[in-house]
Amino acid sequence: DLLLTKSTSSHRLIVIFMILVVAALASQAVSQHDFNTSDISRKDFPPGFIFGTATAAYQVEGAVKQDGRGPSIWDTFTQSIGHVVDGSNGDVT
Repeated sequence: DLLLTKSTSSHRLIVIFMILVVAALASQAVSQHDFNTSDISRKDFPPGFIFGTATAAYQVEGAVKQDGRGPSIWDTFTQSIGHVVDGSNGDVT
């Protein structure tokens, strides 16, 4: 079991390291490009194209009962049986 645990930990560290390397390379590649959007207009998109943005409380606030945060309306909603198809909630984020 100890050998398996060390092996699993090593694999996780390798994966984390690879993710960090890829993220650093991608960040460097993006920062080297000039993203001039001044020549983009509404007519560049097809008719009926709808722009939109979104976020979720869990993305911004973090887990309930962590760092002094109390339950939000969404936390209460997801705790009620039948509101979320698979019964999941954001208690641990």
